[in-house]
Amino acid sequence: MKAVTALAVPLLPIALVPLTRAADFTITLVGPPSLPADASHTLDRALASFSIETAFTTTFLGNLSAPNTLTRALLDGLATRTGVPAEIRFGGITADSTYWNGTQEDELYNYVDDEGTLYNTTIGPKYFEMVSKLLPEGTRMIVNLDLEDLHYDGALAIAKGALEGIPEPQLFAFEIGNEPDHYLDFTAENYTAIWKNMAENITRDLCLDAPMFQLGATAEDPLWPYDAPGAREQLDCTSALAAGANEGGIVKTCSEHTYQYSVCDPERAAVATLPNLVNHTRLAVYLDLWQPRIKTVREALGPDAFYIGEYSSVSCSGHQNVSDTFGQAIWLLDTTLYAASINVTKLYSHQGGPLALQSTQQLNHGGLSLYDMWYPVENDNGPVKVFPSYAAYLFVAEMLGKEGDFAIANLYPGRQANGSTITPTMGDETDGQVAVYGLWDEAKPEYPTKFAVLNLEIYNETQAVAGEARPNVTIDLSAYLEEGEATLRNLKNVRSALPSRAPPFIQFPSLVRSFVIRNPFFYPGLALPLLFPPPAMSTIIRYLLDDQSADISYLCPVTQQRVQSSFYNNTWTTTSDESCADGWFQLTFSGTGVSVSAPSSKSPVFSATIDGADATVSLAASGYEFIDLEDGEHTLIFASDATAVHPALDYITVIADQSTSLQGRTIVTDDAEDVFSYTGEWSTDPPFELVFDPSTGPYANTTHWSNTVGDAVSFTFIGDSVAVYGTLPPSASFDTENVTVSYAIDSEAPTEVALPPATLLNQARPKTLLYHASGFSAGPHTLSVNVTSVADGSMPLGIDFMLYNATFSNMDDSSTASPSEWNGALSGSGGVNIGVVVGSVLGGLVAISAIVLLTVVLVRRRAHRRAQDTLYKCKNMPWVAGSKSTLEKY
Repeated sequence: MKAVTALAVPLLPIALVPLTRAADFTITLVGPPSLPADASHTLDRALASFSIETAFTTTFLGNLSAPNTLTRALLDGLATRTGVPAEIRFGGITADSTYWNGTQEDELYNYVDDEGTLYNTTIGPKYFEMVSKLLPEGTRMIVNLDLEDLHYDGALAIAKGALEGIPEPQLFAFEIGNEPDHYLDFTAENYTAIWKNMAENITRDLCLDAPMFQLGATAEDPLWPYDAPGAREQLDCTSALAAGANEGGIVKTCSEHTYQYSVCDPERAAVATLPNLVNHTRLAVYLDLWQPRIKTVREALGPDAFYIGEYSSVSCSGHQNVSDTFGQAIWLLDTTLYAASINVTKLYSHQGGPLALQSTQQLNHGGLSLYDMWYPVENDNGPVKVFPSYAAYLFVAEMLGKEGDFAIANLYPGRQANGSTITPTMGDETDGQVAVYGLWDEAKPEYPTKFAVLNLEIYNETQAVAGEARPNVTIDLSAYLEEGEATLRNLKNVRSALPSRAPPFIQFPSLVRSFVIRNPFFYPGLALPLLFPPPAMSTIIRYLLDDQSADISYLCPVTQQRVQSSFYNNTWTTTSDESCADGWFQLTFSGTGVSVSAPSSKSPVFSATIDGADATVSLAASGYEFIDLEDGEHTLIFASDATAVHPALDYITVIADQSTSLQGRTIVTDDAEDVFSYTGEWSTDPPFELVFDPSTGPYANTTHWSNTVGDAVSFTFIGDSVAVYGTLPPSASFDTENVTVSYAIDSEAPTEVALPPATLLNQARPKTLLYHASGFSAGPHTLSVNVTSVADGSMPLGIDFMLYNATFSNMDDSSTASPSEWNGALSGSGGVNIGVVVGSVLGGLVAISAIVLLTVVLVRRRAHRRAQDTLYKCKNMPWVAGSKSTLEKY
């Protein structure tokens, strides 16, 4: 978090005046289509990563007893798209006042005085246990150590705690000091001497694998021009390397911080405006200042060694109606893509809050930062919410995907011969309002495989209200398309006025040679800047009632029976008297709909009333549906006059909404819902002919099938029990040998179970219980299912649906509850059916999937990292607290 700087305004080689252009026009890209010479190195799938202010760790992650499910869902949303979690750097200005307390019970404690000033932070052993458990599995972390106090033992203690608490190889690096060019009058020489001494001693005392240190973390922008007074004396990665920081081979990477604008003082706040921020020319010229440093660092440490370890739009916690608008998302995306194109390996967007000791002139005080991508807790600056800027990271994740090794290049406006961006005076006819990037799969360098096209021109809601036409730009990609056509997917803006579960506006794929990008809404200067609504449910939540549930009242003589198979819970209830034509059963429920599974071999005639009025009955896959009701309490009366054919009630499902009490209910989730995460060769096509008894079938008529070792599926839920139901094939279809499946809850040891034997000779058997577990703590859990062995000729695994006993009270508790409410029902590290409906913020992205839904996947417990006997041959050497420091000689 960049604080006060000596410069009043950034020294940029571009005037800080508004840039304008004509309204509608066409840009034709001319090629050549092959991978350009100035394209980047291979992109890292964790390109879009995060820095979390140390003192705000529990604010964003929660703690071991009450994890923050929103943060986890958002991080999982990125990881599920790329296969690699975003990296997390725990650091910032508070890292230099964070101390270790080995006896502390709390994960983190902030000392705040009566006036709200945060003075220091202490962490204990549970801190690193917490971050390891609450982040997505495999998340790599950077830990920022205290340098400002020049206290070696303190830095060593935190490094040791991290080493013991973060699983290997997830501890990626240590940083010693945050923005050291802002304290102790450091020069490159004395900083390097002290930094190098601490890094070498920590490496020795903890027997680290070298290199394990990230150098720099400096704040000041490079002076321009590069021969300006003081430019060569700046403390940065390159000057520290020149002073000998890596003489012992301990530097792994270099990091510098970038904040294009600032509100740390009134002078800089005056130019931190939305038009200045959301402009490709200004952004690219600003990042170009680092190109000489990036080149030097890559030559010294390797092609992937330069990181932007902390960044955002406006330092000192952002600017209202700038950092918290849709414009921040546009800027964030363009920044990420342009930085990647000039060989920045990863960028860590900073999340935190204003700090009183950061600047005496700053605009912001209290709450969370205006540039944060989400508010995980209610605070002085607003309720729990997700900001539009998060969609930029979703865009990057979709763009990178899980497959292919990509390089990126800026196609428009492009680069000069010296590597700097082309400016309006050099041929950018859009005045910095359009940027086009191409991505090449390095295995196919002849043509780009993806494009990212950004329209940055501001179009305010006030302009729309005034009737001003929305400017458009037409982009012709023909010269870059091998087949002459490309698939266009464009996610548009989701406005805060939409209902919490409203779908985003999605332009579905179409084949194009050129296309128009319409600039999205911006909301500067309004009382309500554009915000995403709180997380919405990704799918409809239904709870299930067996036919013998006490909630169901029978209104006529009935027969309740246990049946051999194919019905839920092996029970049904049939009519026994003609009076059932006037009313068979009654259910009073709260929600927006209800489905009745009442199959019969002869399709009897049914009728129903809802709240005393005749109800329209529609036959759907889930049964007889009564939907689109107003949220609230309703009474269903269901009748059948077909006594002779004995219609059978199997179960009822209720569609939950805000009025529905869900605590203790049995939630049913179909195998086709997005909350299931499948990997491997699953198929929805049955591997045999499915023949069912006419009176039954799979839940919602869907099943996922597997007959391949290694296929897996995970399912996250908030409950204290879970059950898996499947479909068995006819017994005559397969040999007696069977598939073996392992089931594991969270970090518990897996249980291997063979599929139950098929018992019906000529019919498939749906709704068969395959696995059940109960007795675990209330809260979020993850069930992992893996196919572990398949015998020749064995029958396949068919997963139909899952049930769990809910330990949350209502839909708010499962997705959008405040942190204080999460402490009760939502006391785990994940959520069920949680999603954030978001729209992309910008133009079109060619050949990527639409961004619609986030799901939650919980982290598993992993083995602790152990010090390695590699560098100093110190196997089994005990760590001694208070190892002697040699700092004094410097």
